[in-house]
Amino acid sequence: MIVWVYGQQKSASSFCFQLVCDVLEAAGYEQRERRAAYLEGVSGAMTTGLRSTRAENIDQLLAKIGADEAPIAIKTHGNLTPKIKAQFRAKQAVGFATFRDPRDAALSLYEHGQRNREKGIEGKFGEAETLTMAVEHMAKSLPRIEAWTNQGRVKPISYTRLSEEPLEAVRTIARHLKLKVPVRKIVAAYQQGEKEIGNFNVGQKGRFDEIATPEEKAAAEAAFGDFTLPEDVPVKAAEDIATAEDAEA
Repeated sequence: MIVWVYGQQKSASSFCFQLVCDVLEAAGYEQRERRAAYLEGVSGAMTTGLRSTRAENIDQLLAKIGADEAPIAIKTHGNLTPKIKAQFRAKQAVGFATFRDPRDAALSLYEHGQRNREKGIEGKFGEAETLTMAVEHMAKSLPRIEAWTNQGRVKPISYTRLSEEPLEAVRTIARHLKLKVPVRKIVAAYQQGEKEIGNFNVGQKGRFDEIATPEEKAAAEAAFGDFTLPEDVPVKAAEDIATAEDAEA
């Protein structure tokens, strides 16, 4: 079974993916070696998943996975395609989708591109040479974000929850996967420096309005004005905590 981890760009999707893998591995489902074997030779593959979710890529991946019913985490920034929707309808997949205020995400993308250009790194986020270009780039992803976060078997998790309340994020992941794991131990590994968070710098909410010019704010309003952020996962409910934490008793 595939556990899809979709990420809006600059929304802590890499950290979410790491936590999903941590939960699965804590429950006894090895990830790294199995994922490498399944993705080998698949078009559009990267170390963590798929760059593109075109039908041919999904078919290749499913052929490699075969009859293995053990959950395997696959990350993507790609579209929610008919092939993936069919997996959800057949209850052959579950998922998570990370999201963030698109204004803050656009600013993060722009500043990341700036840092890369200063270091002479080409390509990665370099397409956004101005903040307005970053806004336009992020606007193109809004239909994709809405599709993934509105899919019934996908649990939306916000950048805010991942960055400010990682324990709640791990509880949510464990509950959605119906697994009992030591959630505090998983988070402590990052807090104590035993594990590093990949591709993630904690950003300050609302910086866009502090930094953007009137013209850039107008561009953001035109691009994002009608966009409504998905509903974040609720803060822990007392009756649900045991579902994720029985293993700690």
